[in-house]
Amino acid sequence: MTERKMRKLVTAGTALAVVVLFFLIIVLVWQMAALSSKKREVERKHAEYEELLEKNKDSADWLEFIKSDEGKLWLAHRYGWTKTQ
Repeated sequence: MTERKMRKLVTAGTALAVVVLFFLIIVLVWQMAALSSKKREVERKHAEYEELLEKNKDSADWLEFIKSDEGKLWLAHRYGWTKTQ
């Protein structure tokens, strides 16, 4: 292989590595944004649940319902959980 061909291969390999690295950085940023969004959603739902419990703290029936398996399943379905076992 001549030096010229070798130089072209090294240049092409470097360019390909830079493009792949750029693509991976874009994917990383995208995933971090999605994760941050999901975290905010979970925190919002948690705060809503805590508020709901505080608001209905005096209701013994409500608290017993929430503690029961049926109440937990109801809450899970209310917040989007669809898989049941």
